[in-house]
Amino acid sequence: KISDSIFTKTFFTNVSLTGMELINCNFNMAHFNGADLSKVKFVNCFLEQVGFVDVNLSKADLSGLNAYAAMFCNSNLKETKLIGTYLESSDFSGADLTIALFSKANLQRCMLNNCNCNGTKFDGSDLSFADLSHADLSFADFKGSNLKRANLHRVIEKQTNWSNSIKSKAMGTDKELAEAEDWRK
Repeated sequence: KISDSIFTKTFFTNVSLTGMELINCNFNMAHFNGADLSKVKFVNCFLEQVGFVDVNLSKADLSGLNAYAAMFCNSNLKETKLIGTYLESSDFSGADLTIALFSKANLQRCMLNNCNCNGTKFDGSDLSFADLSHADLSFADFKGSNLKRANLHRVIEKQTNWSNSIKSKAMGTDKELAEAEDWRK
């Protein structure tokens, strides 16, 4: 257990904090690249602009935190709780978000491209202007979510729940871009 500490611009590269409880800590602009943070519980922590690149955050709890502009690229967030978390402008590109809980989270302008969101719950979340291009949204739950102007280019949506979601002006698959992507193959 670590509490009441400041770790601004600190590097936690390739460390293991599995199962730890981090309470009232400031990790502003810290880097956890390559770390094992599985089952870690962040309680009342400040995570603005934190780097979680190639990190194992499976079954961690980041609920209700400020993680503005954090980077979660290529990280494992399977079964992670991010309920009510402020994640505006964060980057989850290539992350595994299988069965993660983003209920009532602020995901405005987030990068969620090429993510595995199989069974992920985004119910009641704000995903306006988010980029979900090429994401696997199979069995994901967007009930009551705001997807205004979200990029849904080439998403996989097998049994995806869009009920009561706001998809006004959301952008679907761009045919010309799809042709260019297929040409490259």
